[in-house]
Amino acid sequence: MLIRFWGSRGSIPAPLGYRAIRSKLHDALIAARGHQLDSPEAIDKSALPKSLKAHNATLLSLGAVYKQINSPFGQVAMDSLKVSTFALSSTDANTYLTLEQEIQGWTTTRDAIAGQMKAMLQGAAFGGQALDEKQAKSLISQAQTLSSQVSSAASSL
Repeated sequence: MLIRFWGSRGSIPAPLGYRAIRSKLHDALIAARGHQLDSPEAIDKSALPKSLKAHNATLLSLGAVYKQINSPFGQVAMDSLKVSTFALSSTDANTYLTLEQEIQGWTTTRDAIAGQMKAMLQGAAFGGQALDEKQAKSLISQAQTLSSQVSSAASSL
């Protein structure tokens, strides 16, 4: 078996020294003790912390919806931009104020939902925290409702 390690350290490309490689292999072998690693799939699954394995489908949905509502170029952002553009081009001050207040409300709601989602995702991925599936599904539903509201407002213009 041939193993190659590619990479760079600092601004000058340099391979790891044999001591660093030996240490990394040692740590990986110690961590693999007690695991059935007889296939690539088994290796991939065993690499996940328990907090990510328990409710994998919900976590994936939570991550996807988080990305959907928080992406600066996602559908929610594009729809709210359409509403804002319409508001700016309106000659009626009342229409402008109403639409901009609505956008501000969406932003506040989005920030609250996204903040909770981010905390849950980071806790599960890096903190070993178990996912509260009921809360995660509630956040997913809230985000989908927000997305629908923004989309509906944009399509009604």
